[in-house]
Amino acid sequence: MSMKNILLSLLVVGTVTTAFGNEHSPKPLSIDAQISTIQSARPEERVTLMNQLKIQIANMNAKEKSAAIAQMQRKMQKHTTSHKSMNYQAKQMHEMGHKNKMQKHIGQMQSYNMQNINHIQNMHQKQAGNKYRQEHVDKIRSDRNKGMNKYVENNNKRENRGKKGAR
Repeated sequence: MSMKNILLSLLVVGTVTTAFGNEHSPKPLSIDAQISTIQSARPEERVTLMNQLKIQIANMNAKEKSAAIAQMQRKMQKHTTSHKSMNYQAKQMHEMGHKNKMQKHIGQMQSYNMQNINHIQNMHQKQAGNKYRQEHVDKIRSDRNKGMNKYVENNNKRENRGKKGAR
């Protein structure tokens, strides 16, 4: 038998003896101690322990009942407040984890966007360079064509003069 079961059995026997015993029986556990025991007990034991506490409170006079109920409310409020605090802390930790994930995602997206911007800038620079080279090549071709056209014109003029002089 485990230590917890032995303690629980002693608690139950002591509570029952106190509730139904005579005036010379030992003093029952304090309300705080009983509430702590109820809170730490397994669910199936809680019902029995709570019922025993109710019987004990029912056997008290009005002043003792009022004090016991107020004590129970304070104890339960502290327990509830600590659970709310733990829930709040867990929620904050979850939100921090979510924020960290979001910040990491944002960082990745910014890196991706910077890579895209660099790629686009490089592409525009190449296009501008290609356009400049093409304009330069076109100008050279145009100049060459103008020169060729002049050469052809001059050559045709000479040939025409030679033909006129030969006639």
